Amino acid sequence: MNAELEKIDRYLEDETLYRLIRDDLSKRWPKTEETGRHSTPVEVVLRMLVVKRLYGYSYEETVERVRDSLSLRQFCRVYLNKVPVDTTLLRSANVIQPKTLEKFNERIMQLAVERKVTNGRKLRTDGTVVESNLHAPSDNRLLADGVRVLARTVVRARVLLEQNVQEPFEDFTQAARQRARQIGETLRKKIEAYWIWLIMDITVIMTGRIIILSAAVASSATIVVIIGRWIVTNKATTAPLIHYHMPGGVRIP
Repeated sequence: MNAELEKIDRYLEDETLYRLIRDDLSKRWPKTEETGRHSTPVEVVLRMLVVKRLYGYSYEETVERVRDSLSLRQFCRVYLNKVPVDTTLLRSANVIQPKTLEKFNERIMQLAVERKVTNGRKLRTDGTVVESNLHAPSDNRLLADGVRVLARTVVRARVLLEQNVQEPFEDFTQAARQRARQIGETLRKKIEAYWIWLIMDITVIMTGRIIILSAAVASSATIVVIIGRWIVTNKATTAPLIHYHMPGGVRIP
């Protein structure tokens, strides 16, 4: 092992750290400690998770690196045995609770102070920002989220106040979500109907010539492409003047 892993190895030999992780892993199933086949050793899971965090590997990469490295096999206490698969590592990591990780970090800090590695006055943490798809903050969604947060707050308040609140409380979170979906669906249908009606009868006037575009279903991007091709083909030098003829004789330039 290199010097970095040797130092980490001495910390992970602490019995308190081992028991913290073992207590969580033993709760994966109701009778984990009584019945069933032997699971992956706790120290192997703990050390492989440390390797994953230390080098920024994914679960699959962690398994591959440990399998191919003698030093990592020694550090993870795998030696010449079979390396656990990535799904086993992932499931074990999901069992470890956030409170356990807090106690784990506190114990690491305590050991570092005892061994005079740090004075413990400052602690630097980092985070990872992951790109994710979020729904647009529309009014109906924001209202539904507001109902959900209010309902959650009331439930927490009732637990804190215990028996002091006797009035019944009804959670409208599900009803608010359904109404938000109905509003969004109605708005989407109206927008689609508007574009279909708008594109079915459009008169484009360009440099004295008239082109009539008629389509059952089209998009504004299709109109832009057709206009652009007409300008290139006819080498038009003047900017196009577009009129939208709407039902009822109304015309919007």
